Amino acid sequence: MEEFQQELMLDGDRELAVAVGRAYATAGCKGVLTKGAEIYQAPGAHYDPQTVAAAYADLGDKDKAFLWLNKAYDAHGLLFVKASPEFDSLRNDPRYSDLLRRMGLPQ
Repeated sequence: MEEFQQELMLDGDRELAVAVGRAYATAGCKGVLTKGAEIYQAPGAHYDPQTVAAAYADLGDKDKAFLWLNKAYDAHGLLFVKASPEFDSLRNDPRYSDLLRRMGLPQ
């Protein structure tokens, strides 16, 4: 966690580094994932629907993960979804196959 916070600081994102540290201190990795989903779904510089989808997938919330994957797809910002291990928990869901089909990728 310290290395991750240091990376954020080096990227000039002190506020995010502090938020991540607090989330980890109060709720561990689950807290960091929840805080990340919150931060990356807010409009602004950090907005990243695929990162939000990955956080929800890691948290086990498939419905929210697919909601955000679809937002990323609609914004033409969905990359490496077929190869990213962060989406392994979603691969057996029919919505995953449908997403790949809409992207023109083999299922």
